[in-house]
Amino acid sequence: MNNWTDAVHQALARVDGWLDSMWTNQGYTGPIAHWWESNFLYTGPLYDWRYEGIIDGYRLLFRKTGCLSYLYKAIRAADVVIAAQLSDGRYRNSSFQFGPVAGGTPHEAAIDAALFRLAEDLRTIDHKRAARYERAGLMNIREYWVRTLWTGSGFADQPTNPVLVANKHGTLLEALCAGGLVDGCWSQYIDTCVQVIFVCQVPHGPQAGGTIHRGIGPSRLAIPIYTARAMNGLVSLYERDPRPELKEAVLRSLPFFARTVGDHGVIWGIYGDGRRARSPEMIAGSGDVLRLLWRVRDWDSSANALLEGHLDKILRQQQPGGGFPTAAGFAVKGRDLSPHCDDVRDVVPVVGWVDKMFRALVLLSDAGPTRHKPIAPQPYRRVVGWRGHPVTWEETPTDIRILRKNQVVYHWPKGQWAPTIYAL
Repeated sequence: MNNWTDAVHQALARVDGWLDSMWTNQGYTGPIAHWWESNFLYTGPLYDWRYEGIIDGYRLLFRKTGCLSYLYKAIRAADVVIAAQLSDGRYRNSSFQFGPVAGGTPHEAAIDAALFRLAEDLRTIDHKRAARYERAGLMNIREYWVRTLWTGSGFADQPTNPVLVANKHGTLLEALCAGGLVDGCWSQYIDTCVQVIFVCQVPHGPQAGGTIHRGIGPSRLAIPIYTARAMNGLVSLYERDPRPELKEAVLRSLPFFARTVGDHGVIWGIYGDGRRARSPEMIAGSGDVLRLLWRVRDWDSSANALLEGHLDKILRQQQPGGGFPTAAGFAVKGRDLSPHCDDVRDVVPVVGWVDKMFRALVLLSDAGPTRHKPIAPQPYRRVVGWRGHPVTWEETPTDIRILRKNQVVYHWPKGQWAPTIYAL
């Protein structure tokens, strides 16, 4: 990856500066765009899977460089998360796509995984803080995942929805592995997570290698970004317990990723009848795919080739503000149309997607003993669309605005819990 060294380091410095612009002393903020919901009204701190990539990314940067400023950023993020833990083990405001609702999955297990990894690195540096992180992660898994979501055959999507979803089991698998919860009474949960992923992985046909998202009913959509999360869970377990069937399942997924890389990022998915949902192509969220390809690059040469091609596309789309756009094609989502970044939901950089690209870039970097200096976000504007009308998207280091006919219809001063103008 030496050809990408300078570009990756430049991208990291810019996204680091952008993340700083989204930080408050209560956590990371900002509007959200998602396939399931778009939330531009609540912009305050959430304690969801954004902390997975942020904590882990800064933790890894500290390990690579030895620079304490990165460790400080990982710790301050972890501290606001455990301060948001409720008495029942859940995290406050943990439902990424829905806003300030507790009990988000897989978001809570993603937090646990990051806390466990940081605790491991802190054990000889700050034992008391490491113990607090471990207790928080363990409490969430015991009280929420096992006590509330465990059905005997897997972990329910929600307390009121018993469907078993592969990517959420993959995320929990990563948390269990990161916490060393793989033996004894935990082995049944490990084995069940694996079996759920295996059952959801398609053996043949146009979806072969991908995992079906059971949570969306008869469409039987196989979604690359969620398949990547399931496969990353298997890789984490394989690193602790190298069972051949785990590696075989991951290798079966590689042709699926090759078929689902688009012009901008990775397509949303492939339906059971073979139709492609080319729109939206996920850009920032495809960091999970990059992470998987990086982790298995020595397993199969196709992973490395796919990694380099995808990385080149992603780096060219980083915004002047330092973030990465969410997607291309939200205006025609779910359809087999050529996607373009022409919708507000496309261009908004979302902390809970950008964190995944941030962590992937940290993995790809060969940062030495010196730290980069965060590059402050640059103001920029872009004409896009919203509900059939042309609008102008603007981001500065301190604000996000949307204008229609030169009138501000949306204004969010960064860090505030709600926009000061909301007339979309």
